[in-house]
Order: sequence, then C-alpha cells, then structure tokens
Amino acid sequence: MKTTTSILRDLLAGQSTPDSTAGRLKQPAKVIEAFFSDLEFEGLVERHEIADSLTAFRLTERGLQLATSR
Repeated sequence: MKTTTSILRDLLAGQSTPDSTAGRLKQPAKVIEAFFSDLEFEGLVERHEIADSLTAFRLTERGLQLATSR
C-alpha cells in the first residue's frame, strides 16, 4: 500500500500529528511530515493547532472521499 493511502486511511479514525502517524506506520517522522505537507497542498488534509504547541492534521471532505474509495 502506498504511504499516501496509508496516511489517508489512518486519518479516518480522526486527527493525528505527524509523529503519531509515523509511529503507527513505522516510518520516520520527517518522511510523514513531508507527506502531510504534500497532502495539505493537494487539499486532502488540513492542519490545525492543538494546545498551541502541536500541529495535527485531519481529512478534508475531498480527502475523506479519496480515503474511503481506495
């Protein structure tokens, strides 16, 4: 399974930080951060801040459609 697909499916459970996603997917955090940036640029995820210190991502409507269609 492609990393992009894995990330989108992982986010079906809810928002996540890149570090948390990296742990579940057993990938380096820097790699997952780069994927999140690309997914955000593509409009598939959106970022938001948690407690002013953590950046989390969640699926957009378009990302949700893509995650459930794969």
